[in-house]
Order: sequence, then structure tokens, then C-alpha cells
Amino acid sequence: MKKLRNIAAVIMAAALVLSLAACHPKDEVAVTVTDKSAKLSVDVTTAQYLYAMTQATLEAQNNIKNNNSDKTITDYTKYKVEEQDDNGKTTKTEYYKWINNRAEEVVRDYAASEMKRKALKLKLDDSTKSNVDSYAGMYWSNYYQPIYEQNGVGEETFKKMFLSSYYKNQYFLSIYDTKGTEEIPEKDVKDAFSKNYCLANAITITVSSDSDSTGTTATDSSENKMTMAEAEAKLKKYKDRISKGEKFDTIYSEYQKETSTDSSSTSTGSAATVFGSSDTSYSSDYFDDAFKMKTGAVKILKNSDNTEIALVEKQDISKDEDTYYKNYRTDVLQLLKGDEFEDNYKKYYDGLSLEFHKYASGRVKAKKIKITASTSSVS
Repeated sequence: MKKLRNIAAVIMAAALVLSLAACHPKDEVAVTVTDKSAKLSVDVTTAQYLYAMTQATLEAQNNIKNNNSDKTITDYTKYKVEEQDDNGKTTKTEYYKWINNRAEEVVRDYAASEMKRKALKLKLDDSTKSNVDSYAGMYWSNYYQPIYEQNGVGEETFKKMFLSSYYKNQYFLSIYDTKGTEEIPEKDVKDAFSKNYCLANAITITVSSDSDSTGTTATDSSENKMTMAEAEAKLKKYKDRISKGEKFDTIYSEYQKETSTDSSSTSTGSAATVFGSSDTSYSSDYFDDAFKMKTGAVKILKNSDNTEIALVEKQDISKDEDTYYKNYRTDVLQLLKGDEFEDNYKKYYDGLSLEFHKYASGRVKAKKIKITASTSSVS
């Protein structure tokens, strides 16, 4: 019996050693990234490298799903990741090779952001930091926690990687914003804003894509189903009331109360909606038609794939500069110089040297990343 107990103790001890070996100590360094010319270096922890590998795996799987008609893929390793360059040429890369390359790119991107933050002494105010922390916490809790946690990445690491994108944006602004090293003339920024954004009051009804265009079912927030014809008839009645002098805000408030799922809520929000051109991050199918409308004009518009219908009343976006131009200014700067910045930023981080610490980085393998079926749809 004593011998059996001794054997059991040895097995338990061995299991403990293996379990400890599978974990990575806090702040264990997997990769050191160096800018030799500037004599700067950034240590990337094992948890951050696992984050990069997990992100790369998610991107690879979403790419494969988007490029294949079979949406119930169970073995992604049988497929290749497809990408198009600026000339339209398609390249296909083996699954794990693409993930490893992309993970390295994520590591370089993070390190470059940290280097620029340190070198230029970039700062975020307390309000921005608090907002970033809240956004990251929301994404973590609502979407990403099960994905990253099962791969050894905690909330602290997730938030740190999330924050780095904001410092990258600060670096962008230090170049192109007011008093930046390559400041964009204010006239050019305002011209781009006026050509790529428009404002309208809008009531939008989302339409299910499960039916054909003639018998489509529209669903408002109250889950009351309508055919496209019924939805259009409803918006036409609203349009007629506006043509007789009734205010859009009054009708919008009525619609919100009618369709709200919260019977106790008295807030109806604002009907004001910003439509962006296809070149912006606020791209809308309604932009082209709404942009051509005269201020005050009212129309019923449908989106390109017939899944939405909207009642739109054109507004003058230039009237409230504090609300719109100032809030969208950074997006306009990105519209004007985003591609140039990304090209130069990539050239910079491609020139950084990477030193992989074998013990730590050797345990971060693309083949070990787990994306369960219940979380694979998150991108």
C-alpha cells in the first residue's frame, strides 16, 4: 500500500510540474523588439505574444470563411488565406504560416507604437484613458473574454494591447494635426469634410435578408414584423405629415416610443444621423442620394441590398461645427493621410529587429491556439 501511495505521489508531482510548465509567469518576456538606430527596445511578454497569435488566428479564420461558400468549416488548416495587393493580385498563404507572419506583424505594430510613445513623450489625458479603459472592458466582457482567456491572455494584457492603438493614433496626430510636423492645412481638412460627410434626420427600418425583395420582412426594435411594402407605406405617411408642416423630431419621437422595447423609457434620442462616403469609416449606402438633396428636402431611400428603408430629411452639417466638424476631424485627417501614414509606419516597424527568447516564445505556437465554435464568429 505504501508503495502505491509513493507512486501516486510521484504521479501527482509530475502532473504539477507539467501544469506549472504550461503556465507562463507574469511579465515573462517572449520577444524583444529593437530600433537599433534610435537605441530603443520594447519587451513583449508571453501573454502579449499569445494575444498576437490569437488575433492572427481569428483574422485567418474570418478570411477563410469570407472567401469560401462553406460557412460550416471545421478544419481551417485545409484552406489557405487569400489576400489582394493594391494591383488586384491575389496571394494564397498556408494557414499556419500566415498566422505566424501576422502575429509577428502585430508584435511589431505594438512595439512601434510603444517606441514612438516613449521617443515623442506622447500622452493621453485622464478622460481619454478612462474612456479607453471602459471601451476595452466592454469589448472584453461582451465579446473577447472567452476567446483570449482560453489561450492564456488576461484582461490586463487585452487592455494594454487595446491602449497601444490609441498611442499610435497620437503619433499620427503628432504628424498631421495642428502644429504637427506635416500639418495639413485647415482648408483642406474642411473641404474633405464637406465632400465626404452629410447630415440628415433619419428614421430607419431594418429589413430581414431572408426573404426576396418583394416580400421582405422588416423588423423594427419592437419586433413587429412588416413587409417592405408595409414599411414603405408607414414612412410615406410620415413624409406626408412632414410636408403638411409637422416637425421631423415630433414624428421621430413618436416612432421611437412606438417601437421601444422599454415601456418605462421616456428618452427618444436624436434623429440626427451622419452619413459618410465610401471612403470614410462611416460609410453609408444613403450617402450619395442624401448628399445630392437640398437642405430641408425629405425622401424615402433604400440601401443597395434592399435590407433597409429610411425616411431622410437633409440637414446642414456645417451649421454646428462643434458637434460635427470637430468630432469628425480626426477621421477626416485619416481619410486624407491614413494610407500614407500606414505605409510609412509599416516601413518603420518592418525595419525593427526581433529577438525571440526561445524558452518563452517557443511555447507560443499557432497550432496550440484554440478558437471554439461558439466564439469563432467574433472578429
